[in-house]
Amino acid sequence: MLKTILEKNHVKNYGFCQFSDEKICFSTRQNDKIDKKSQSMIVMSFPYFSENITKGNITYYACVEDYHKVIGEKLKIIISELENQYPDENFLGFVDSSPIDEVGSAVEARLGVKGRNSLLITPEYGSYVFLATIITTIKLNTENSQPLKNDTCLNCGLCVKKCPTGAIVEDYKIDNEKCLSHITQKKGELTESEVESIREAGLVWGCDICQKICPMNKNKKETYMESFKTNIVKELSKENVDEIFKSRAFGFRGKKVLHRNLDIIKGEN
Repeated sequence: MLKTILEKNHVKNYGFCQFSDEKICFSTRQNDKIDKKSQSMIVMSFPYFSENITKGNITYYACVEDYHKVIGEKLKIIISELENQYPDENFLGFVDSSPIDEVGSAVEARLGVKGRNSLLITPEYGSYVFLATIITTIKLNTENSQPLKNDTCLNCGLCVKKCPTGAIVEDYKIDNEKCLSHITQKKGELTESEVESIREAGLVWGCDICQKICPMNKNKKETYMESFKTNIVKELSKENVDEIFKSRAFGFRGKKVLHRNLDIIKGEN
């Protein structure tokens, strides 16, 4: 019945893994809401890539409608149906705000492998996916959701070589302070080198260089999700940023950072 509910709500890529308190590695507002009897996690990936989002000045994931809202609404429906079907069990959903290592859990749930750039790389959609999790008190069968045999990327090193700021470090991790995506999101004054990095890349928000260069992202399927096929905006400008920023994943950061980055690219900062 659980699988039926997921598939009925157009969740095509999902898997299960065990949950334990040891898997909590981030402090969020939701930590206290996790039921102490939780035993399992439902891990889901949602593809967002299409050719319509390429060649812009913002990262691909921000070209589409805010995934926090799109997937968040889907999780609400799924959890409501799960609660009706399993009234004695508890379910708690997360979209990008999970206290759990989402990528590690997705690998454990057999959704893909972890790349050198720390992103999940899926067989069908490459790394162009959003992740979501549901922590539950149900004891799910995870025998068929063990890590993939090849649980690392091709290790070609292209993402490391092409990263403009040298942010990809050892052990499949990112040095956030060096990451261009992180730099474009920082509030306040930037260092001279940070300003130059934004100007050279011409990016107002985020960075896809490590994804674009990845051979495991070549010729992957486009998204099946209608919410990520329409209302696409791939170029931010002084004229449209105020109008659309609330409907994109960068809405939480506010307009000032976006205006600052636009000024930098134009040489006005």
